[in-house]
Amino acid sequence: MPILPPSRTPQFRVGDKVVVVNPGSDKGKEGVVILVSGGTGDFVYRYNVQFEDGASKKYFGFEIEFVLSQSA
Repeated sequence: MPILPPSRTPQFRVGDKVVVVNPGSDKGKEGVVILVSGGTGDFVYRYNVQFEDGASKKYFGFEIEFVLSQSA
């Protein structure tokens, strides 16, 4: 009997505030997750992030992180 991977849930949800952490021109840009896709066959989710200027781009979970609160 094959061993199935455990059920995985997306790391981020629509509405989460995130920052791009992967190297490149978008590094440090903050935005909001507007769409979560994938995860059905390969268990890899992709996240569409919209930035303040209205542009959006798709990222894997390891390319973005939650924006930390600035409260102190």
